[in-house]
Amino acid sequence: MATDIATYFDKFRACKTEDEKMKFASQNKGAETVPGRKAWRDWVTDGWKSWKVHAKIVDVLVAEDLHPLTLMEQSGSMDNWPDGNQWTPLAVDPVGTALFGEECWSGYGARVRMELRPTTKALVQRTWTTLYSTFKRSKTRLESLELEATNAFRGLYIIVFRSF
Repeated sequence: MATDIATYFDKFRACKTEDEKMKFASQNKGAETVPGRKAWRDWVTDGWKSWKVHAKIVDVLVAEDLHPLTLMEQSGSMDNWPDGNQWTPLAVDPVGTALFGEECWSGYGARVRMELRPTTKALVQRTWTTLYSTFKRSKTRLESLELEATNAFRGLYIIVFRSF
């Protein structure tokens, strides 16, 4: 299995651009043709929650004033979700430190080593995407609840109005 996972990462590193790497990593079709993909994905998925990766990343985003909701509030608009490609790179060093400790640093200060940066950025991006999905669901749910409440008050108004 370790050899299969190593093969998967060799193919991942062979991708020339970050976009190609992200497409390769998220690819579902033909996943069986790349040895190690399923084993790696299953291991990460199983550990993601128990390791509290998402919670740790969110804590760092909040501490660094990089949480998407903080950025939206600072912009004065809660309607435009911030572009993760612009903001997630700023979180790589503090997130890397929170997840891996000082051992992840290069020899030149509190910077995550070059070989860990893309992986750390991908982890931050996954959290960013999860936060966006949660935000969209919450916003849709809030709009639905608001409509229900408005309709309930209209119904109550009609009942009260008719009783006079």
